[in-house]
Amino acid sequence: MSTKRDANHPVIVDGSTLRLIPTPKPRRIPLKTLAQVRNEMSRKYRQLDAGEVDSQDCSRAVYILAQIGRIIEVADLEERILQLEGGNNGIT
Repeated sequence: MSTKRDANHPVIVDGSTLRLIPTPKPRRIPLKTLAQVRNEMSRKYRQLDAGEVDSQDCSRAVYILAQIGRIIEVADLEERILQLEGGNNGIT
């Protein structure tokens, strides 16, 4: 007969039978280009479609990714404008 374990009943575990399970390293996602941001957005959509993530969590992640994409665009435009102006940072 199996007994139900709960917090009120202590469990004795033999230390020699325990094994350590390594925790996985957090996934480092490269987001330096718009293509990388687009790929991550697509991955999030596929996870949502497969039911692997909650829609609210997916929406938050995609919103953040969209903001990162906008920053990449603005930084790229800023760099191009500075190159067109001769690299003098707008100082005349």
